[in-house]
Amino acid sequence: MAQTCPRCGVEEFTPYGEKRGPDDPMPPALSRVDNKTHICSACGTDEAMRDFTGQGPIPLDEWPIGS
Repeated sequence: MAQTCPRCGVEEFTPYGEKRGPDDPMPPALSRVDNKTHICSACGTDEAMRDFTGQGPIPLDEWPIGS
């Protein structure tokens, strides 16, 4: 069962350990904010790019759904 990303509130991911079909969302990324919250791949890429460019992370309390 796909889960909605707590960081963007839009994209979905298939949690690890669940069988993923060809049309199901990709597995999650691990958020750099706390190293324990799973987020969608797009948000994982955004966090990596923010880190690479020296921008600070978006704090958990500013995420639409939260962790």
